[in-house]
Amino acid sequence: MEPTVPEDKHDTAIAVIIGENTSDLILIRSRRTGLWRFPGDRIRDEDLGTDCACDRGAAAKNTVIRIARERTGLSVRIKRIVAMHRPIGMFYGYAGLADFARFAPRDEDTVKIFPFCDVPVSEMAPIQRITFERVIRWILE
Repeated sequence: MEPTVPEDKHDTAIAVIIGENTSDLILIRSRRTGLWRFPGDRIRDEDLGTDCACDRGAAAKNTVIRIARERTGLSVRIKRIVAMHRPIGMFYGYAGLADFARFAPRDEDTVKIFPFCDVPVSEMAPIQRITFERVIRWILE
């Protein structure tokens, strides 16, 4: 069962989307910073739903499913989660599998599939690098 935590308008969820039959990952280039990141967003009221009004972990999972669909056109199957407290809000990171044959990004210049060995880690924000390192551990388990 995922943790239930108080609501915070800064709670964020990201998806590390991994190809079902590959080790490729999807990254998005931030228009504001130019850094690569995993698809993500703040948890919105629409993500809460009636079944998870008090469960921020479940709402974060809904956020990941929504943002993956909006940014990449993909449906994801959630496999793992990491939840970390930050100075402002919670950070939820999910790993999910998707069929990349259905990849249909809204903006092909800023949303790309990277082979696992070519992920531009040096061009990622620290929280994104931490998430990527945890995903590496999950893959190796």
